[in-house]
Amino acid sequence: MEPPTIPYAFCLLLGISLALALHASGAAADQREIVISPSPTGAPVIGPALETAPPGAVVRLKPGLYREYVTITRTASLVGEEGAVIDPAEPLVASWESAAGGLGKGVYRAAVGRRPYALFIDGKSVAQLNDERPEPADEAGPWFWKRVIVSGPQDAGLGIIRGLWMYREDEHAVYMHLEGDESPASRACSVLWTSTAAVTIRDAREARLQGLEIRHGYNGVVIAGTSDHCSILGCRVSLWEKDGILLKDAAAGCLIERNEVFRAGYEDVDVFVLSPQTYDQVWRVHKDAGMWDRVGILVWGAGSGNRIHANRVYDVFDGIDVHTPEGYWYLDRVDANPMQNTGTEVWDNTIEDIRDSGIELGGSVRDVKVHHNFLRNTLGGIRYKSPRFGPIYIYRNVLVDNQHNFWYSMDDSPAEGYVYHNTVIGGDAFLRFGGWKVDKLIGAQNWHYLNNLSLALQGFYHPRGSSPLPIQFLADYNVSINGGQPYPDNPYRDTHSRYVESVDLQPGLPPKPAPGSPAIDAGLDLSTYLHGHPLPGCEPGYFKGSAPDAGAYEVQ
Repeated sequence: MEPPTIPYAFCLLLGISLALALHASGAAADQREIVISPSPTGAPVIGPALETAPPGAVVRLKPGLYREYVTITRTASLVGEEGAVIDPAEPLVASWESAAGGLGKGVYRAAVGRRPYALFIDGKSVAQLNDERPEPADEAGPWFWKRVIVSGPQDAGLGIIRGLWMYREDEHAVYMHLEGDESPASRACSVLWTSTAAVTIRDAREARLQGLEIRHGYNGVVIAGTSDHCSILGCRVSLWEKDGILLKDAAAGCLIERNEVFRAGYEDVDVFVLSPQTYDQVWRVHKDAGMWDRVGILVWGAGSGNRIHANRVYDVFDGIDVHTPEGYWYLDRVDANPMQNTGTEVWDNTIEDIRDSGIELGGSVRDVKVHHNFLRNTLGGIRYKSPRFGPIYIYRNVLVDNQHNFWYSMDDSPAEGYVYHNTVIGGDAFLRFGGWKVDKLIGAQNWHYLNNLSLALQGFYHPRGSSPLPIQFLADYNVSINGGQPYPDNPYRDTHSRYVESVDLQPGLPPKPAPGSPAIDAGLDLSTYLHGHPLPGCEPGYFKGSAPDAGAYEVQ
């Protein structure tokens, strides 16, 4: 039997219908991409485009400067072509006059109608003294604002801080002192009049920022509210005042990937060097008299499943922080929601030239994974601020030339933590322990340090302060030069670690042990260590030799 024939007229009708359907589909696709350019008058164009865009639309930004604040509250993508810049800062128009009569040489004053939230000189944020912090009763105190703005921190002059400013609410005026006693009138000054982020994603689902340069926000980008599965991809977030990228509230399932994030304040120099001068003149100005930390990427009591991947973060105070607002400081504070930040993952990031902590972890760190990150030239390395809800997994990180490496600060930690297969080169010790308050006496009894490689100057472990906490954590199967045994008086603990004179490394970076060195086959098989299950990254078959190699890399 021959197959049935289809009438020609039916075929023609079917073809016309398919063509019309495909045309309609293409038209719909065209309508879902909106291409915009900056307005010649400076009027906002991104906000209006987002308001009229259909769900799922892509708003594509042509190269140019967009001087506006942006808020995304729907499923939409904001994609920048190379050279597209969002920058809400405004030129500061002010009459500067010398305040030398009431203060000192080089201090200038300008009346302003409202509070500035950030001041930039030549595009860089100048260190701000905080008028809302209590002033010492003794005006001769080291951090009384008049003394600091005239003589700099510790009466040492402006030095590498290079400039200071402050807003006085009672006068509706700004005071500023720049290096060389230069008048701000001779410099390009710009200002932010609000603490609004340059870009805010709020209560949106699957919103996306991609390929944009975002600069001069109080915060660069904030993902807040009930935002779900939003992403920031391949953006350059720079020159902000407070935080580069901030995830907070119930924001969940978000991806921060392949971004370049840096602050580069006015005090920054071409090559950042950790030194006592840096501490006194940069760190203490912000911490003791100013606006506290500035964080590259901050997960601040957010929802679950957020991912921070393959970003480069530099020239900031803290690189990447995962905290809960109520519970990241002292253990006697109540953590209102211990499920915050659950399942956060921080991996493959490069973090360098950091004034304080490279990665900081505090409060609830339930099922948080921090792995395969590279940290160099930080003051604080990987720092724990009273983690209380775990487990947390910290593995395959490489720390090179940091002042501190892994260390507890503030209170003790009752959380369950696993720190394994990390490599440390330089700095004081692999691990430091002992906080500001020693009354909890937990001794980090649920923390495990295994299969790590330490080439630190003070060996594996060194206590912090004159009243160190009791050592209850477990450390074993580590390889360390320069000693640093955590339990030197107990022959029954840490029986498998190797304390050796040297460990040869292969040339260059990454810092892999040389074949045949003491790090080879020195570790414990961790494929059943987690209550009979593998620790993350240690599934059966994860090592090559008779046992895992110590450190971040499996060599032979």
